[in-house]
Amino acid sequence: VPTIGNFPEAAKFAREIAEYVRTTYDVDISVYADSAGNLYWYVDYKDYADYGRVRGQIAKDQKYWDIIADSADFLLEGSVEDVVMTKIG
Repeated sequence: VPTIGNFPEAAKFAREIAEYVRTTYDVDISVYADSAGNLYWYVDYKDYADYGRVRGQIAKDQKYWDIIADSADFLLEGSVEDVVMTKIG
């Protein structure tokens, strides 16, 4: 979880992993920060099949996991979760 002191580095990491995912998996991904300094990735998948495809590829992507491992100071164990939402309006 970013704190005031490491927020710039955490934000840089969030943008780096977003750019990697965007270019590697051809998905629309954005980085958001809330007023408390928490960072979020928002990914707009084409459909559930695309979500499954990308998640499956990421699970085997060593470069992705290397980037994550190098940034462990910014991730609180157990705080990362996927939430799937469906647009209804």
